[in-house]
Amino acid sequence: MGFRVKFQAKFVTEGSRLVAILGNLVKSIELEAEDLDVDSITLRFNGRDELDVESLVSSDTLDVDVSGANWVSGYELTLEDLMVRVLVKPARLRGGVKLRSVYELVPEVALRFDNSLLTNLSKRTTLDGVEYIALYTSKGFIVVLEGDVHRVTIPYVEALGVIHTHPEGACGFSEADVRSTAYALADLTLFEAIVTPTCAFYIARVGFVDEVDFETLLNNRGGIVEPVNLATVKMRKLRL
Repeated sequence: MGFRVKFQAKFVTEGSRLVAILGNLVKSIELEAEDLDVDSITLRFNGRDELDVESLVSSDTLDVDVSGANWVSGYELTLEDLMVRVLVKPARLRGGVKLRSVYELVPEVALRFDNSLLTNLSKRTTLDGVEYIALYTSKGFIVVLEGDVHRVTIPYVEALGVIHTHPEGACGFSEADVRSTAYALADLTLFEAIVTPTCAFYIARVGFVDEVDFETLLNNRGGIVEPVNLATVKMRKLRL
């Protein structure tokens, strides 16, 4: 009797590309920061006071002016596997995109641009109970791994974001999901999400997770099925 090899795949998607570009930008700003005021730090993208996400799907260069973060000096981020350069330089801006908005955008682009892939995986989960996990890496790849029935173990892989599937009707975080998410966000993962065939629910950090929010997540009892308002963590439920 043979053993079935579990499904696993690694590839670049529009969502994984966008998560890598935006996620690496955010993490580069965090790198030397002792604290972050996500509403005072503003950014200008390619000379514009708005971010055109669609253009990042095919663009190979992104120029970013950063204001309100005096520790940021000029530098270049090179995402070799995507053949993308992100040029970051300090500036004094009037207007621009708040850093808060960039944090909030990261899980949204993953769920929007990879909608088909994620919902198809969750349809499989609905049929046989086997869960899948998608890891969004800093190099721009998405790694998809098959788990077990009603359970998926997150491997130790440094990821910008993590999404796993639930069956239809289970669009929420279990108590164990919330606890693992609390530790992941504290370790600077940007977001974790649950996807079913018709619904997605994400928990994402906005800046560094403060102690109060971390304890709130860690001491959760019974899971979270509706968004909760926290200071440094954003939750949102989406219909797919």
